[in-house]
Amino acid sequence: MELNLSHIKSLPFDFGGAVDAHIKALKAHQSTIGEAAPTPPHPLVERVIRRVQYPIDAKKPDDFVADFKVVDDTPSLDQRKMELAQKIGLGAQTLINSIIPPLKVRLWNLQANEAKGIPPAKRSTQQKTAIANQDARNAKVNAIMAHLAQMESDIDDLTEQTIDGWQPAPFPK
Repeated sequence: MELNLSHIKSLPFDFGGAVDAHIKALKAHQSTIGEAAPTPPHPLVERVIRRVQYPIDAKKPDDFVADFKVVDDTPSLDQRKMELAQKIGLGAQTLINSIIPPLKVRLWNLQANEAKGIPPAKRSTQQKTAIANQDARNAKVNAIMAHLAQMESDIDDLTEQTIDGWQPAPFPK
């Protein structure tokens, strides 16, 4: 049976020690009569112990062995960096969506582009407002994207020694 290292580490006890202790208890139980079999501290401990039965003519008691392999599923440094980058990318997109709601962007772009096609002296107050609002939104988005780019660059520079302590700086509002 294969077990992920992250699962083993998440258990509130020493898994290997518990397996060894339960095997010893099972072997000791073989010489008892009328006593209940020992109970493992966790169902997973019982699942990784295999009973080895010998032929009767071998005149050996059954044996119990640990039958599991621990697979190191610890994410690599690059995987951890990508996870951080995805997290801050989602944060940036959420913030951008609050500034420019996805279902408004098309209309706002059309209004601003139409207004920009008119000479400045002939623009209405509404057209001037559309352009000013578009410019303000774009400035905020550009600041967010610049901040995101800097944090992504910072993430790329992280090492095994520094990655756990890295915290994203708040996005500009």
